[in-house]
Amino acid sequence: MELVSAPSLSLEPERADAGGPRAPAAPPAPGRPTRRAERLAALAVALLASAVYAQTLTYGFAGDDIGIIRDRPLFHDLGRWREILGASWWSHALYRPVTAISLAANWVAAAGDPRAFHLVNVALHALAALVVYRLARELVPFGAAVAAGLVFAVHPVHVEAVVNLVGRAEVLSTIFVLLAVLLYRADGRLAEAGDWRSARRAAATLGTLAAAVLALGAKESAFALPALLLVSDWADARARARRFEWALARHGLLWIACVVVAAGWLALRARIVGDLTGLEVAPG
Repeated sequence: MELVSAPSLSLEPERADAGGPRAPAAPPAPGRPTRRAERLAALAVALLASAVYAQTLTYGFAGDDIGIIRDRPLFHDLGRWREILGASWWSHALYRPVTAISLAANWVAAAGDPRAFHLVNVALHALAALVVYRLARELVPFGAAVAAGLVFAVHPVHVEAVVNLVGRAEVLSTIFVLLAVLLYRADGRLAEAGDWRSARRAAATLGTLAAAVLALGAKESAFALPALLLVSDWADARARARRFEWALARHGLLWIACVVVAAGWLALRARIVGDLTGLEVAPG
């Protein structure tokens, strides 16, 4: 899947003469990577992210995996999806229905084989590294973006999230939060171009909100998303020597909608676990 746009080409290439063949397309502008370079960079990020955790494919259930996945019948039957969506992660502590559904689907698809769970975790980590690279491409030069993706792929801070199967909550939340930021940025560009009612604008707007819901349903850390969206607008304003208010005004209603979504999710979470923080201390 191509993550970045192709270099722009002239719609009417010059001809050698009135009836002659078309001249070859111009090469990419100096300093701009070729499509091949972009693809190779993305491939390197994904392969490195997968390679560093390849050995985990032989691991079994351990730690919290045992109580939450192996020994919890609720997560062994997708037919009970309504119960899963309404159940807390631990007894009256934490609420992560998106991650819970993914674990249940994993169990059903692989008959409870822990190797399949580890395979999915590694694949999700590779996807997260690719999304990091994609977002970095919008913020920093190509070389720095590649470095960001590669560092994210191998950084030891991710070990617990990838190796422990229940750590999937962090990986999924990261993916959806970053997708929300990317879609929010796309929405801002469309608004700046005067696109207010097209299908593309609707997709960017609704996609941002959908990604926000999925991120919140994966792990509570996604409550930081509204702040990250403001940071994105600040970065846009700074890059263009404009005021922050200009960047936010392009899609201020969407930002407010994201705040409302977060507040609504907090209320739902409180209803599921008993109060804003949960009635019990979660073991992990």
